[in-house]
Amino acid sequence: MHDTVIVGGSHAGLSAALVLARAGRRVLVIDNGSPRNPGPNPAHAFHTRDGQHNTAELLAIAHEQLAKYPHVTLEQGEVHRVVRNDHGFVAYISEREIACRKLVLATGVRDVLPPITGLAELWGTLAVRCPYCDGWELRDADLAVIGSDEETLQHLGFLRTWSKALTLYTHDGTLRETHTTPLADMGVHVIDTPIGSIVRTGDGRAAITAGDRRSTYRGVFLWPKLEFRNTLARQLGCALQDGGAVAVDGDTCETTTPGVYAIGDLIEPEKHMVALAVATGLRTAFAINTALLEMSGTDKAS
Repeated sequence: MHDTVIVGGSHAGLSAALVLARAGRRVLVIDNGSPRNPGPNPAHAFHTRDGQHNTAELLAIAHEQLAKYPHVTLEQGEVHRVVRNDHGFVAYISEREIACRKLVLATGVRDVLPPITGLAELWGTLAVRCPYCDGWELRDADLAVIGSDEETLQHLGFLRTWSKALTLYTHDGTLRETHTTPLADMGVHVIDTPIGSIVRTGDGRAAITAGDRRSTYRGVFLWPKLEFRNTLARQLGCALQDGGAVAVDGDTCETTTPGVYAIGDLIEPEKHMVALAVATGLRTAFAINTALLEMSGTDKAS
């Protein structure tokens, strides 16, 4: 019987595991080995680590530091089902059963990219979504923005904090007339022709081909739809927010299903950064350790 099983071993999940480890709890972290952003871009806006490590390097450091705690186990696998019982929960990896008192879902999200040739290969490097993460490195540069929905247009004005040299590709969408004048006033160039492809040039720029036009940019911003990996949350009857993020208590990150917690990108509809994910891991670890103490006194690993 584990005190806690954490499904998902990225920044939020490993943050929770570390705090629980330091409380002497028996913790199992199960991760499928598919981080959201596996590319080489370093993480930014993370105190003391700004720009020093990419996701793979940060996770490797976290694994190394967790290794000194004897009651924490890291395992690669896919949890396909979780059921409740009188003692807590049973998670299933293939046909193997893993029992735990508390369950943490840190399964994250998937970016659903538009079907543009070459975009997936540049996602997370030259094509990005978070100006707080990558905007400083692209400040005052010529940037492309892809999209025509309200969210994109809202972000477009916000992006001008970092650069005013913006070109908007509506791709396969259309803009209402009410939007065209404000964009012109902001100096945003609009291209309505669908994008044929986007590729990396030899000098490390992004080349966008739309019709017979080919233009290069230092970076590309877009805000694709998010697919929240909430399958286990739905199995367990956890309430969801609009859009699919899991609803949680703001202080403890506990879901509407008692004993089930959700953290990281899985609970955040918009703001996805390493530091924010780590903070949710801390909050839920505090809450879980307190709950375990209330359940069974000083029931810690010995």
